[in-house]
This record gives sequence, structure tokens and C-alpha cells, in this order.
Amino acid sequence: MTRVVRPMRASDIQRFGDWISHDDWAEVLTDDNAQFACDTFYERVTSHTNRCFPSKKVKIHVRDKPWVTPYLKSLIKKRQDAFAQGNNAQWRILRNQVQKEKQKLKANFYLGRVKQLKDENPASWYRHLKILTGNRSPPLEIVDGSCDAASEDLDAQIAEDIKTFFADVNADIPPLDQHDLPAYLPSPDATKQVTVWQVYNELKQIKPGKSGGSDGIPARLIREFAIFLATPLCHILNMSYATCSVPSCWKKAILVPIPKEPPPVTVDKLRPISLTDHFAKIAELFIAKQVIHDISA
Repeated sequence: MTRVVRPMRASDIQRFGDWISHDDWAEVLTDDNAQFACDTFYERVTSHTNRCFPSKKVKIHVRDKPWVTPYLKSLIKKRQDAFAQGNNAQWRILRNQVQKEKQKLKANFYLGRVKQLKDENPASWYRHLKILTGNRSPPLEIVDGSCDAASEDLDAQIAEDIKTFFADVNADIPPLDQHDLPAYLPSPDATKQVTVWQVYNELKQIKPGKSGGSDGIPARLIREFAIFLATPLCHILNMSYATCSVPSCWKKAILVPIPKEPPPVTVDKLRPISLTDHFAKIAELFIAKQVIHDISA
């Protein structure tokens, strides 16, 4: 199968850091509109991310071990080519390189994934045990009577049915009118405001391996350059809280259907898991903390 990856080499990280450390974010900090400021912020970060860390497609096999890398597979291919050509001297050199690379990858994988989970988080270790042993769950299959099994675009039709079902869940609920709830409206003087230091602390707590949303900005990149991203993001958050408006990009999410029971026969046997942008999660986090503080006070 084919997977889209975004390699992050040390030289590319240094090039991205050289740009972000010298950028003053003047276009974002001088904009009083949360939507326009957020669009400018995303445009600059996304464009430089794609330029410094271009994504590429790699082919992997479903039975590949989790520690296998494209470099190891290229070494194995060169070793097999040397064996087919009868070049024994080159074959021995490549054989030794493959064995050394395997030992190094296995050791790094054990220290980074297995040992930490077994020592610090046994519950998570048992959840990852099936993945580590290659015992993956079967692909999602839905038997829906509304879909024609003989149709060539059956997958696209099922995906459209899932999207329509999730979108129609709250279609009968009218939009909330703030004027109908005067007792719950906050005072203009009590508008939520955050500081750069608070935003920086939250960005530094993002886990590098956490999946993001549709913006394509890696969590590792956000955590490593949190000190430079905190200032423009703080301005956008304060503008959003002051105007009671949410940028449109923070309203988007990647929906992953999860079966309620195996196997799901119809779309109503699915529940959605939303993958939102990391910056949208930060915006929700500050509001959640304020609400919890007001309730517990």
C-alpha cells in the first residue's frame, strides 16, 4: 500500500528554524480580524512547511515490521541485485550493512516504543501489543442495502453516505441565538484573554506523535518551534475570543468512522472521531479551562 510521509531531516529543520526565527509576523499582529489573521498565519506556516519538508509517497507492505524504514528496504534491494548479478564481494558488503542496520533499528525501536510502554504505561503497552506483533484489525467494511454492490464506485458511495449521516445528526437543531440567553452572556470586561507564555506552555505539551488535522503541520514542528509560534497564535486567540468568532479553518476536521460493533452493517453503527488542527485544540483548551474554573468557583 502507498502512504504519504513528510521526512524531517536535521538540515530541513535548521532551514525552517532559520526562517521562523527571523520572521516578525507583522502581517498577523497588525490585523484586527481573527479570520484574516488566521488565514495569513496558516498560509505562511503551511507554505514554508511544504517547502522545507516536502511530502512524498512511499510504498510499504502490510506485513512490514514497524521498525522497517525505506533506507533499510533500499539496502535489501541492492543486496538482492548484487546476489542476482553474482557479485559475491559486493553482496557480502551489503549483507553486513543490512544486518547492522537491522540491529540498530530494532534497538532504537525497543528503546523508543517498547521499553517506555512496558516500564511507564503498561495499559498502553497492551493496547499497542497487537500493532507491534502485526495483528492489525481488518479493514472497515459496511454492508448497506442502499448501496449497489455491483457499482464500481462503491467505496465513494459508502463514504458519501457516511458523510451525509454524520452531517445530518444535528440538522434539526436550530443555531444558538445569543440574544435568547442574556443571563449567560459574559460581561464585555470579562472577555477571555491569554498571554504568550500561556500559549507557549500549551504548545510545548503537544505530543510529537499526535495526529493533526487537515492543515498538515506536524506536531513535532509545533512543539520544537513553540517559542516562535506562541506570539502570532496568542494574537489570533485573543482576537477570536474578543469578537466571539472562530476562524473557519478551526471548524474543519478529518472524520474517522469507528465501528460501534463488529462488523458494522449500516452507517448508524458508526461513531465519528474528529481529528482537528493542533491550534484549534489549543483554542478549545483555554475555553474549557475557563468554563471549569467558573463552574467549580
